[in-house]
Amino acid sequence: MRTYPPFVAALIAGTVILMHISEGYGQDRSIKDCRTATTAADVAVCGDQQLARLDRELGRLYGQHFSAATGVNKAQLKEDLRVWLAERDKCGSRQVCLNKIYQAFIDYLKASRPK
Repeated sequence: MRTYPPFVAALIAGTVILMHISEGYGQDRSIKDCRTATTAADVAVCGDQQLARLDRELGRLYGQHFSAATGVNKAQLKEDLRVWLAERDKCGSRQVCLNKIYQAFIDYLKASRPK
């Protein structure tokens, strides 16, 4: 049985999340990105300044972690993001849910800053 980082357990137990998986995840959203948003969560993030700010912060932190990671750690970070994205998408367009799920992942990344 696979064990998940504490933030995933908290997300699954309480609230839920999603975004596009790529090494460039979280770069500032451009108008073009928002025009191609297909999930309810992406559309909600594009339409809300607070969620867009959280999305940029998460992207910045994830990028720092990804850049510092190697090998197994990089693979685990990609898996953590994949799980987070799947959970985030379950929020749909519910802003309170999205806010909580973003903040949980941001807090997790801040607590495990790359050295």
